[in-house]
Amino acid sequence: MPVFLIVVLGIVQLGVVAHGRNAVSQAALAGAETAAIAGGSAPSGGAVAEQIARSAGLLEIHTTSSHTAGSVTVTVRAKVPIFFDIGQSRVSSSATMPREPS
Repeated sequence: MPVFLIVVLGIVQLGVVAHGRNAVSQAALAGAETAAIAGGSAPSGGAVAEQIARSAGLLEIHTTSSHTAGSVTVTVRAKVPIFFDIGQSRVSSSATMPREPS
């Protein structure tokens, strides 16, 4: 019985980590899209990314955003709330989008 419980908890943790990876990826993409639109700014993209990551239940969220003349990049780093941290709780993703002309 204990082995079965450990296996079930391991599967649940894998699902939570997969959700966290998907959430940071979508948050970075949404932030980059927000910053890339005409009139958008890199800080507004970072704020959108942080809001999405927070609503997905991620912890210790850090966003960075940068822009050049032709593109904007948003990076999101966060921690996934899991039972046993064996080094897999940190997730991150970056998204780069071309800037729309204003």
